[in-house]
Amino acid sequence: MKKTIAFYPGSFDPFTNGHLEVAKKAAKLFDKVIIGIGYNSKKKRSFLASKMQSAIQKVLSREQLDNVSVETYDILTVKEAERLGATYLVRGIRNADDYSYEENIATINDTLSNLETIYLRAGNCGNISSSLVRELKAYGEDYKKYVPEEIYRLIRKPLKVAIVGGIGSGKSTVRDIIYDMGYRALDADRLYNEEVVAEESYLSQLSQIWPEAVKDDKLNRRYLRDVVFSDKSKLEVLNRLSHPLIKRKILDLITEDDSIVFVEVSAIDDNTKDFFDKIVAIVADTPTRISRVKKRNGFSEATIKKIMNSQPTEEELIDIADITVVNSTDNKDDLETAVQALIYELEKEI
Repeated sequence: MKKTIAFYPGSFDPFTNGHLEVAKKAAKLFDKVIIGIGYNSKKKRSFLASKMQSAIQKVLSREQLDNVSVETYDILTVKEAERLGATYLVRGIRNADDYSYEENIATINDTLSNLETIYLRAGNCGNISSSLVRELKAYGEDYKKYVPEEIYRLIRKPLKVAIVGGIGSGKSTVRDIIYDMGYRALDADRLYNEEVVAEESYLSQLSQIWPEAVKDDKLNRRYLRDVVFSDKSKLEVLNRLSHPLIKRKILDLITEDDSIVFVEVSAIDDNTKDFFDKIVAIVADTPTRISRVKKRNGFSEATIKKIMNSQPTEEELIDIADITVVNSTDNKDDLETAVQALIYELEKEI
């Protein structure tokens, strides 16, 4: 007996639990089902078709849908179906509007081929659409329950991890170790000093708050260090102004190849906490911190303590942190071991 072959076309940008439900039903009805990811080289997809194909194949393997395969195509759908030897087109429908739309397409297809269109309901997943998932993702909302796990791993945003710690805690050393391990490790202060302060709109806002903070159209760094950084209330005002700009710079630097992105930050407020997925606190005892800063910067102990008093205490950092790394010795091997353990814990999150 001749095998029945069905072609299930779509953009699958991304593939959702609704699509999976339709594929499962089709697998019971036909000898062979081919999922076709249609794409147009002139139209931009949110997610690469080739990567979506690979992720869908993993879903099919996990679900043991052995008679279902997936491929990409860039020609007319009915022509691709005929090329594959399919005699049926499978379409998923969620509601009456979907049915009306699909009927119009099916009517046109009837004039182009002898393919029979079969409609399958997405069942309890009928409220899910690719556009909904894209919108939720764009606004940073949770969409994990709407897509298979393999798809979520493909399209999720990278885990954003803040590295926090007071002056002399060693957070920059931790960031450097992470960078050497091959992860994207950014420095929020560097982004601020090299990019944010170059924006005229930012300098203009800053000068309206503290006229002395801007001199000759440039940031007066000494004023910030001596007057703002050592005053908690002033520092909070500066952070409210600068943090949104820094976050925008961070997002601009993240790529789809990043699994975890680490950012060394000097301060954490409520908005910053919401931006990051995890917070890692680097802590060290006070004498060790003072000794490190004296050696590194040549600051007096009084200056160091003034800066420390303007920053969150060790207890406050530990309270907001998801993970704490103690760095009270200057043995780099010990710190590297602690960082490796940190990475191991974070990798389990993704």
